[in-house]
Amino acid sequence: MQEFLCNNFFEFFISLACSQYNDLQKANLKNYDLELKTINKDSEVSKTKIKDLELEVSALKAEVNTYETIRELFAKHSLHNDEERTLLAQDIARYLYDVVRYSEYRTIS
Repeated sequence: MQEFLCNNFFEFFISLACSQYNDLQKANLKNYDLELKTINKDSEVSKTKIKDLELEVSALKAEVNTYETIRELFAKHSLHNDEERTLLAQDIARYLYDVVRYSEYRTIS
C-alpha cells in the first residue's frame, strides 16, 4: 500500500511539475515574442539582440514538449518493478523541481 501511495504521489508531482514548467516556458515565449516585436530592427545592436532572442525562442519551443516526453518515459518504465519505478520517479521529481525553480528564477529576473 505504501509503495502504491508513493508511486501515485510521484505521478501527481511529476504531472504538476511538468505543467508548471510548461506554463513558465510559455510565459517566457510570450515575453520574448513581445520583446521581438518592440525592438527597433534597424540598429546593429538590435540585430544581434534579435538573433539571440530568436535562438532563445527556438530553444524554449523545443523544451515546451518536455511534459509529454517525461510522461512517456515514466509510462515506459512503469512496466518494470515498483522499486525501479519509484527510483525513476524520485530522480525525475528532483530534476523537475530544479528545472521549475530555475525557470521561476529566470522569469522573475
